[in-house]
Amino acid sequence: MAVDASPTAVARLNKDAEREGVPVRAIQADIESWAIEESYDTIVVIGLLMFFRHETALKLLTAIREHVKPEGRAIVNVLIEGTTYFGMFDPDNYCLFRRNELEERFVGWSVLKSRTQTFPAPEGTRKDFSTLIAEKPRQKN
Repeated sequence: MAVDASPTAVARLNKDAEREGVPVRAIQADIESWAIEESYDTIVVIGLLMFFRHETALKLLTAIREHVKPEGRAIVNVLIEGTTYFGMFDPDNYCLFRRNELEERFVGWSVLKSRTQTFPAPEGTRKDFSTLIAEKPRQKN
C-alpha cells in the first residue's frame, strides 16, 4: 500500500504499479489524520515527517515502528537540524530532527544503514537529510 495526499501522485503510483506488475495499491489520504491499520514487511517514509509539527511527526514515527512486522524493515528519511532551506515549509508546521534522532528512536532494531547527506538548495541554502534503514527484531517466544 502507498499513501499520498496528492490525487495526481496516487493515480501515477497505481498506473505505474499496474504497468510494472508490482502489487502496490495507492490511496489518497490526509496523512496527519490517517491511521496505519495493518502491519507491513516494509514501511518507507521519504521526505514526509518534516512537514508536520514535531509531536505529530513523532506520533507518525511511532506508528511506523509499531506497524512493521518482526524482521521487517523501516526506511525513513527526514530533514535534520542544520538545514537552511525553509522555503518549502509552513512556518508553523515543520519538524527538523536531531542528527542522530532516528537511530535513537529505533533502539533495539538492527540498523542496516544510517547516513547523513547534504544537498544544495535554492538561494544558496542547503538541505541536510538523515536516512535510516532498520530491521525490526524477531519476536521472542
